[in-house]
Amino acid sequence: MEYKYRFSIIMAVYNQEAFINAAINSVLTQTEESESIQLILINDGSTDRSGEIAYQFSEKYDNVFYLSQENKGVSAARNLGMSIAEGEFWNFMDPDDMIDDTMLEKVYSFLKPRKKLTDVAVVPLYFFGDQTGDHPLNTRFSSGTRLVDLTSAGQDMIALSLSTAFVSKEAFKNRKFNTTLKVSEDMLLLNTILLDKLTLGIVSDVEYWYRRINGYGALKKTASELTFEETKLRFSVDATLLENSLARYQAIPKFIQNTVIYDLSWQLKGSAFQNDAVLKEEQKLIIRDQYLYPLFSKYIDYALIQQSLRLPYWVKKEIIERKADYLGNAAVQNAFSVTRNSYKTVDFEDRKATFVVAEENKENISLYFQIRFGSQYLKYQPDFKISLHIGRAVLKPTYIQSDSGNISKNLYQDLVVQEYLRFDLDKNNDQLLNTAIKVVISDGIKKKAIIVQYKKHEFSSLDDNKITIDAISENFATQLENSQLQIVRRDAKVNNSLLQEVFGNDRGEKFQYRNRLLSKAKPIWLFEDRPSKAGDNAEAMFSYVVRNHPEIDAYFVISEESEDYERIAQLGNVLPKFSKEHQDIWAICDVILSAHAEYQIFNPMGHGNQQKHEDYYKGLRILNKPKFVFLQHGISRSSHSLSPWLQKSNKNISLLVTSTLYEEQEFLKETYHYNKSIVKSLGMPRLDELLINSDVNKEKLILFMPTWRKYLEKLSDEQFMRTDYFIQINNFLNDKVMQNHLKNKKYVIAVKLHPNLTKFSELFKKNDYYYFSDESYKLLFKKGAIGITDFSSAILDFAYMKKPIIQYMFDEKNYFNGHIFQRIEGQKEEAIYGNIYTNEQYKQFVNEVIQKIDDPVMSPEFQKKVDKDFPYRDGNNTKRVFDAVSSMMK
Repeated sequence: MEYKYRFSIIMAVYNQEAFINAAINSVLTQTEESESIQLILINDGSTDRSGEIAYQFSEKYDNVFYLSQENKGVSAARNLGMSIAEGEFWNFMDPDDMIDDTMLEKVYSFLKPRKKLTDVAVVPLYFFGDQTGDHPLNTRFSSGTRLVDLTSAGQDMIALSLSTAFVSKEAFKNRKFNTTLKVSEDMLLLNTILLDKLTLGIVSDVEYWYRRINGYGALKKTASELTFEETKLRFSVDATLLENSLARYQAIPKFIQNTVIYDLSWQLKGSAFQNDAVLKEEQKLIIRDQYLYPLFSKYIDYALIQQSLRLPYWVKKEIIERKADYLGNAAVQNAFSVTRNSYKTVDFEDRKATFVVAEENKENISLYFQIRFGSQYLKYQPDFKISLHIGRAVLKPTYIQSDSGNISKNLYQDLVVQEYLRFDLDKNNDQLLNTAIKVVISDGIKKKAIIVQYKKHEFSSLDDNKITIDAISENFATQLENSQLQIVRRDAKVNNSLLQEVFGNDRGEKFQYRNRLLSKAKPIWLFEDRPSKAGDNAEAMFSYVVRNHPEIDAYFVISEESEDYERIAQLGNVLPKFSKEHQDIWAICDVILSAHAEYQIFNPMGHGNQQKHEDYYKGLRILNKPKFVFLQHGISRSSHSLSPWLQKSNKNISLLVTSTLYEEQEFLKETYHYNKSIVKSLGMPRLDELLINSDVNKEKLILFMPTWRKYLEKLSDEQFMRTDYFIQINNFLNDKVMQNHLKNKKYVIAVKLHPNLTKFSELFKKNDYYYFSDESYKLLFKKGAIGITDFSSAILDFAYMKKPIIQYMFDEKNYFNGHIFQRIEGQKEEAIYGNIYTNEQYKQFVNEVIQKIDDPVMSPEFQKKVDKDFPYRDGNNTKRVFDAVSSMMK
């Protein structure tokens, strides 16, 4: 056949004015002759200049064609483009992507002589923009350009995107894109075509560049917005493809099964569907149990599930278990495993024990373990027990708590169960010392010791291969003998072993450490806020201890480059962060009191200049285990679960200070593994200074404190200015209605950006009615008349003073994406002391700000809530914390 063009590049265009020039030019500057390329640009109702730019190219170039339609979606636009395509090979490039200049020439050289053998050739995809790197499927190009027989192809020999594929015109026949689909329309059409000849062309020495904005592509954004009905359609694509294959060949080719596995694997790796925020609770389970999992049960071979490199380990077991139930394959159970159709769904070796920490108490040494196993295990052995065997002694756990809340779910279910166990050993019983400790699992008949993992972390440096001894306290240590745990007394021999582990044969370092320890005349307390910033709860405590308790050696840790360094030095002893002096004092200190809970506060050994990371574990931490008092740097909200970050096996907090009743209730939940001896409602020390010695008068000042977003920190200036965060805040600060009222009432806004985002402050449009403040929080809290935030808990200091606050949550959905805390669905937020407004309620928000300017008083209902929630507003928080720490240290 004769073709007018070698290629038809069909590009659906919607609102890509920033990138469309680069995309079009990458097509027009190919080494392939331009007259052999037909570029079809379809404007899908763009509201920016994209359509105008596309039209200008069609006016300038004879081989560029412009079509326009109302916004109907990418599939309808592509179908329209196909109606005038006259090329021998078609491609559907996206308008924000680019192709390298040899792409078309090399693809044509490959496809033209093999046209009878294959309809499709695919090319490698590389990310660029805000994220760079290879697409996961680029492994299929490692063996070079070639033709692949799909009937015997491996897991990566699949094709999903028509942007990175070139397809012969004849292969489309009367096929078109399904316009009812918002995602997966490429996969359905392309694989329907591949089923014709069961071959795939691989062209390896070219590059398709796929643009990522803020680390995401348009497809992920679309997938996150699918409705319930659209989600069902999305999974029906996989079912259609599988059923069509079955009807055509009476069997489903492995490459189609692998394509579906790959497509579904993105959903199965996460705790929730990508469009979780759109779906109702019951809809999520319907999608999972009636649309997703049945695809595996009905169509996917056991072997391909088991062999898949895309599916997580525990997900495979869940899928096989469900498939076996669907097919009626019986369970075969023995002492060590359960198999379904010869595939293991329960394996004894999957039961893992991890040693967390050992602590000396008044009468006992407490050992903490995490036990992990697949949820299927409970289905077959629900009554198993865990015990410690030490010689002839058998110890039952003092308590068993669920720890499953601290591991990720898979689509709203626990595929892995984790429990947190404590065992108490009588430290005066010598028969329990110097003896191997075994973790034993029993179902009432059979008993078996399970392997214990010793993972290096903050509270135990034990490592099977490297570190075999670690201090518990001044009196006891843990050690590994033949990979088995023992508790030993710290006699001269053990102490020498500990010193040898840390200092090796360096006798000078050993002597200096011993000398520092023996010269210690008083208890040593270390205080720390942020590494480069003071002014928080630790400084308040430090100042109190220095003034009132000379019987304690108090040191404040802060970076020598900090602007607060000299001021703190006027108060008392200061240690430059990560300095040799800091490390030496830390190695003999008794307790650390901090407003923050980052790891470098517990153990600065591996974080100083020229420090090796492995020293973080093999450092002086082996010799000293100072207790940790978490003062907090804000009031934790009741609807934000912090257990993955602050729970005992992660932070091992010795005293956790709370200020409100709902905070105390949150931290006493089972997933944190603390009790009332650790979680104490004492009040944050810095709050005292807001109620007493108030030498600052309230001014006509609005304090605006928008907090951080994790995803913002690494953005460029240009990227930051395109975020909702910047746009909404900038619009508010430059609101003309607000400015007029501020002017009339002689008010000004002090903007206190989160420290991680202050680098962007110069990007905001300036005016005379606001300024970015570098004043201390304490000063701003005292000066301010009105407080505004989005989510910052620090603004609750304002509430503590019974000053009016307003919350403007302009990007609530994005805010909870990727934070260290998790939002607890369905749980009421208790930390509310003012009205809350969303982006859609902007006018109401501004109206309330104006009302508060006229009458800056907290409403009576919120004043009553402050009285109810805060047990202490008496100016004695600091003393209470000191007394609690002193009691703990005794």
